[in-house]
Amino acid sequence: MPMVIERGLDADEFCLRLRQKIKTMGLARAFGTGELIVLYSGPSSQVTGQITTSFTGNWQRSKNQAENLGGRRIDDTKIGAFLSKLDLRSYFREFYGANNPAINEAELKVWGCASTEFMRAKFRLVETAVCGAGPERVFRKYEIDGVVKNRRVRSANNRPMQLFADFYAISPYETYRLFCLTELLEARRHASKENTKATWSDYRERRRFFVLERKFEIQYGLKIPAALRDEIKLSKKHILTIHSLRKFTGPLPASRARTKRTSGFAP
Repeated sequence: MPMVIERGLDADEFCLRLRQKIKTMGLARAFGTGELIVLYSGPSSQVTGQITTSFTGNWQRSKNQAENLGGRRIDDTKIGAFLSKLDLRSYFREFYGANNPAINEAELKVWGCASTEFMRAKFRLVETAVCGAGPERVFRKYEIDGVVKNRRVRSANNRPMQLFADFYAISPYETYRLFCLTELLEARRHASKENTKATWSDYRERRRFFVLERKFEIQYGLKIPAALRDEIKLSKKHILTIHSLRKFTGPLPASRARTKRTSGFAP
């Protein structure tokens, strides 16, 4: 029987009905099973306005990752497919009319509701395509909190999940930044292994997404007092020491030096 939610609801009522449907279906049926999920988000419109990319956003990147790694995204689940087919923007016009900001907020709230439930599903490994995601995106508003608190999860971007949980105790932003830096490390490792123009381009674009989003956030409000910055720095150093990891100082180099290899890229 196809999944149905009545027309004409506002975002809060829609989320209530959606959670009821998920509870009735059960998490396994609603979101599937498997060890690995891929989370994606962004980049923000400010970022995409500053860079020409191979893809318009991280959606296609995440799709490629899921296919290559045998993972699943929320789009690949029954709930994700239902919401995509429903077309939430058209759905909410019945309630909010021409109020586009309200429609945007309603759409975000519903995807946030679905993603919160998705983070409760059974999976153990996480990969991401989230560099460049703004603070208003679902990943940052809903998924980070959920995935950090899911005790089944063992690793994210091939780093222990406890590392992300420890960073979360500092702040959600530092956790997001850690997701981006570990994503870049994985993208760079993949590019070094495959050594193709496409993989190096993918890495450099993700890196550019990260650099630009951080620039915009600092420019438009991410102001941290000097004393607090020092405290955060010490906290991060302590956490990384506990996990026997080197310091995360920032984005990695854009690419390795070119060599005489026919591919034009170093291994």
